[in-house]
Amino acid sequence: MKHILLIVGSQLHINELFLAYIRSQYLHHFGESALIFYVRDGDNELPFKIEKYAKHTKIITIVASDANFSTIAKILSTLSNDTLELKDTTLAPSRARLEAKDSFVVELENAKINLLKAIPTQILPPFLLHLEDKMLSFNLLDIDKNSALSVLKELGVVHNVQIIASNILENLVYVKAISQKFGQLDGFLAEVKNNFVRHFIASDNIVEFIVSRLKEIKASITLAESCTAGLGACLLGQIPGVSEIFAGSVISYANYIKNIWLNVDESILNEHGAVSAPCVEAMATGALNLCGADYALAISGIAGPGGGSLEKPVGTVFIAAASKQSVYSKKINLSGDRDYIRKQSALSAYAFLLSSFWSEICAFKDEEKI
Repeated sequence: MKHILLIVGSQLHINELFLAYIRSQYLHHFGESALIFYVRDGDNELPFKIEKYAKHTKIITIVASDANFSTIAKILSTLSNDTLELKDTTLAPSRARLEAKDSFVVELENAKINLLKAIPTQILPPFLLHLEDKMLSFNLLDIDKNSALSVLKELGVVHNVQIIASNILENLVYVKAISQKFGQLDGFLAEVKNNFVRHFIASDNIVEFIVSRLKEIKASITLAESCTAGLGACLLGQIPGVSEIFAGSVISYANYIKNIWLNVDESILNEHGAVSAPCVEAMATGALNLCGADYALAISGIAGPGGGSLEKPVGTVFIAAASKQSVYSKKINLSGDRDYIRKQSALSAYAFLLSSFWSEICAFKDEEKI
């Protein structure tokens, strides 16, 4: 194993909001998730576990609650035949590398170990270790994963790069490229761009990519959401500086709100229903007119677990993408629980925006010389 994460302390384990923050910060720092172990308070086996992990893992990150931080600092000091001392208000082994309050690094066996103190509602101290692997990640849109992999693996052999790919959506493939010894990531990436014109998204986050492109072309976006209830807008809100291209959106859960706020005609709702192509097209057009944006997305579907029918089972979702000149819609069939379906729906809408308006949003990117 290259890296693992230990989260120590029962008060951290029951705090899902703070756990999500820890996992998110870890992913942002390392660029990939780790194998995570949860260790309860007072686990007498913890010294032996740390010693075992250190023999087989290069990087160990231990996030400990306030109540466990000093105990683990003492364990690390004992295992590394060191003594504890107070370093700028942080109790740490004397030979530890301390670069920030409540975060230090020690070496044990084959591993480097970073211990951090985590206090809910407070900012997490910085992670101090880094993966040695050189890697990059990107997305491929509107292409079959197996077809893409056959090309990517051939390029990987030429440039000594390992390829890992996964379907985020049916039409969106997330790719991670890891340089092996003497690998050539730059050459690999250049050939990927040439082989996947109109498919290549130079980011591991397509929403972040869209925001950057909209800023580049000085265009704005809005949304009209039903079953996702604001998840699409939430994805935008996670991107720093998004206010430059996003002024607001509409959550139109009930049909009368679709009618009053978005001007979706009652005849559409009565004849086709809220989960239909005509409805999402009208929602997107209404959002454009209401917000004055350049592009709009609309989402309406059946997220479950109830509400489905033979004609429209759970997972039936319609999405639309509109500009001031055109509007397009698409039916997608998703699987999973309510939360997974809603998240897929929101991301699918952004992917559909790129599919529908690639030549407008990504025109300059396609013209760049590689």
